[in-house]
Order: sequence, then structure tokens, then C-alpha cells
Amino acid sequence: MFVSEQLKKVLDRNLQWVKDSQNCEHFFRFGEGQSQSPQFLCIACSDSRIRPVEFMGLDSGDLFVHRNVANLTSDRDGSWNSALHVALEELDLREIIVVGHFGCLGILRGYHQSANGELERWLSPIVEIKERNSKELLALDDESERLDRLSELNVIEQVKKIANHELVKKAVEKGRTISIHGLIYNIPEGLLTDLKCSIILPLEGA
Repeated sequence: MFVSEQLKKVLDRNLQWVKDSQNCEHFFRFGEGQSQSPQFLCIACSDSRIRPVEFMGLDSGDLFVHRNVANLTSDRDGSWNSALHVALEELDLREIIVVGHFGCLGILRGYHQSANGELERWLSPIVEIKERNSKELLALDDESERLDRLSELNVIEQVKKIANHELVKKAVEKGRTISIHGLIYNIPEGLLTDLKCSIILPLEGA
């Protein structure tokens, strides 16, 4: 059976990783019969430079992660709906984090409406966010600033959408407190910024 050189490197590195005594704690924590108990559900971009567990300073097992292009939460996306169901119903998670990032290819394609086919359909929410906030975006000095702000606006929009998701509403009706947060990641600096758009459910006075 053909195995590419790239895949062979991955398998060889895995063997070396297994043999490394420093990784014994991993096998102890996640051995047979050990169930997962993450702290957060994290929605992040598929970008290969994004490693949420690493830049959040967390450990393996701390994040239940759902990733897709441009960290979107579409009600039509069965994968997202399934991830949210597992997070709320199976893992009983109460904290949800949406993490966007600057330099996102999905944001760039949505901004310029330069995608086609399935990607064009997937990124249509980005186009809508851009159009709704066109006045604010056009007031910025250059395209780089506009793209960064669109990345932030996208995160804020996803936080709102999650708060209105039927599965979240049902969890709140059962008496749970669900916290949804929005962060933006600056890849060159390695810094996370709180966009201060958190929604804590149930809302006070509701």
C-alpha cells in the first residue's frame, strides 16, 4: 500500500512522541476508560496556524473544539449542531468561546466576494455582516483595518447566534447558566483580545 513521504513522517513522529517519557502523563490522563471532561466548547477557524489549546495556555482535554472556515455557526451545518448538542447534552458544558483571528482567508474571500461554489455559499454570512456594517468599515483608513474589524464583527455575530440557538435555549430552560464569549486572536503577536461581547444566559431580569 502506498504511503506518501509526508504521511510517513507523521507516523514516525507519532512513534517518537509515544516513546517520549514526557508524554506519560497524557496516557495516564486519557487512557482506556477515562472520559473527557473539557472546560469549554470552543468554535475556531480551520486555519492551520490556529491552535486554541496552545495559545490559550490550556492542556489536552480542556477544550471541546469545533472548527470550520471563518469560525461560523450555521443552523444548516449538521456538524456544528452535533458539536453543540454533545457539548451541552453529553458533556454538560456551560462555557462557550468563539475565537476568530486576524488574517483569516475566509474573511478575505467574504469581504471581496471572491469565492465560488460551496465556499461562496458557506461565506454568505460574512458578506451579510459586511453589508450591515458597511458604514463603520468604510470609515476605517485601509483594507487591512477593515478586514480586522470584519473578523471582530463576525465573532460578535456568532456569539449572538449561539445565544439564540434552540439547543442553548433548551439548556437554559432546564436551569443551566450558559456563558458565551467572543475573542480575537492576533497571530503575529500571539495575543488574545476579549471583544467584550459576552452573553450570560439567562439574562438578568428575564
